[in-house]
Amino acid sequence: MSAGKETNLWSILAQPQSIYWVIRGSFFLSIVFWMLFVPEYDHRIWLLLVFFLVYSLGAQLFARKHRIPEEKLYFFTTILDLVFITTAGLLTDRKDSEFFYLYFLAVPFGSYISGFLAGFLLALLSSVFYLSINVTDIRALPTSQVLFKILSLWILTICVGVVVNQLKNSKSRFLRMFDILNLRTSELEKSQSQIETIYETSRTLVEKLNLDEVVGEILN
Repeated sequence: MSAGKETNLWSILAQPQSIYWVIRGSFFLSIVFWMLFVPEYDHRIWLLLVFFLVYSLGAQLFARKHRIPEEKLYFFTTILDLVFITTAGLLTDRKDSEFFYLYFLAVPFGSYISGFLAGFLLALLSSVFYLSINVTDIRALPTSQVLFKILSLWILTICVGVVVNQLKNSKSRFLRMFDILNLRTSELEKSQSQIETIYETSRTLVEKLNLDEVVGEILN
């Protein structure tokens, strides 16, 4: 792969909308592959899959029609993702459900899009949802396992939020420096124009041998 194509690929993947659809695809494929390899499962998971497709596409269409900012759209759909993941866990193995790990995609993405505080809220919601579907078996769950899952999610979310805040601050500083550079460039161009005017005037004066013409040029 050439350097230009690689750069374009990373530029596309770095876009929030691209990441959004990659996560959509991951959610969808995880459900489909799970159903392929599990002989018996609750068939209500088909309704859950339909619900997922409807709100994923519907949210995009609604946002475009009403010109809703992407940040609000992705935060709202991330909350729906938490409901989707929790329901998938409820319909499968609950405490041993592999769908818990989808939280590790949804919550950090929300933190990436909406910032540290939003990520904190999403991590809190996902922890509450996870504990709520296991409330009847909470005493049977190994404490170390529960803490490891929840703390890992929180640490990842916090790290993403901190990095994103740092990047946003760096971007703001860069834009301020760029504005200052543009201002200095404009001042240099103005100075250059003045110097060129002085040069042309001086050259014209040198070419004039008649005193009256020199005085006239100076007055001009």
